[in-house]
Amino acid sequence: MLLPSIVSCRNLVILSLNYLRLSDRAAHLLGQHLTTFHALKGLLVRGNSFSFRGTSVVTHAGMLAPALTTLDLSTNHASLANDTHPLPDSDAPARLELLALSAIQLGVVGAHWLRGILPKMRFLHTLQLDRNRLRDTDMVYICAGLCSCKMLATLKLSFNDLTHFGVQCMHPVLQACSGLTSLSLGRNRLGPTGVVSLMHGLRPCTRLVSLGLNHNHIGDGGVLAIVEAHPLLYVKSLELAQNMVTHRGGAALASWLRGQSSLTYLGLVDNFLRRPTHEMLRAAAEEREGPRLILEVDEEVLAWTDSEDDFV
Repeated sequence: MLLPSIVSCRNLVILSLNYLRLSDRAAHLLGQHLTTFHALKGLLVRGNSFSFRGTSVVTHAGMLAPALTTLDLSTNHASLANDTHPLPDSDAPARLELLALSAIQLGVVGAHWLRGILPKMRFLHTLQLDRNRLRDTDMVYICAGLCSCKMLATLKLSFNDLTHFGVQCMHPVLQACSGLTSLSLGRNRLGPTGVVSLMHGLRPCTRLVSLGLNHNHIGDGGVLAIVEAHPLLYVKSLELAQNMVTHRGGAALASWLRGQSSLTYLGLVDNFLRRPTHEMLRAAAEEREGPRLILEVDEEVLAWTDSEDDFV
């Protein structure tokens, strides 16, 4: 009874149906009526029980909705079934600016599906694909579609199963989406080779301000690739927690900090750094010029400003 009463309200601007255990039947009902919501800008249907078909039904209807810019279908129970809804028959680009598909187990079927729909999303600003068990082969298809989203600024790919091969697949996307400002790749399997490849691919992304690489086992080799990378000259937030970084990597970061004036957050929790390395990083942060820096290391958060009382 809830949805029939909702679909009669044509002037809604935001519709939130999160965690209501909605089934595919509800997804089809939404799909039938979304194009009649001429003022609807945001549709949030997180944590329901849509299958992959139900997810695709709502997504494709949302692509045709006249005003919809935000669509969040995260944490549904989309299975790996291959019965997706047909793509919308329209040459007009979708108005979607944010598409959240976190934790719906996209897999290879979802990757193929995204290759088909992403070229229609020319205004896409944010894409969330974290917690989807995506593999390198899946990224081949996703990136083929994502290259058309030239306005992309935020890409979340954390908690997947990507290696340096997946990063190589991303190079054309990073070239096409040079306005990227935030990239999350935490909890993958990049390793130092993946970071080297990523730094090479990020060269066109001169506006990047946030990079998440926690829990990727990048080691000191990955840190050395980061501190030598031109794309990170203006980064403000860098997350490197749980990466097996030792004193060698910490010393490289300390040297980098002295000449890096834009950074405001550096996360180094759960690495192999001891007190002498902490002190080295602290000294480097005190000597640098620039905005307030928050340095997070094991069991402590250190912050510095550029005032006379540097340590806060």
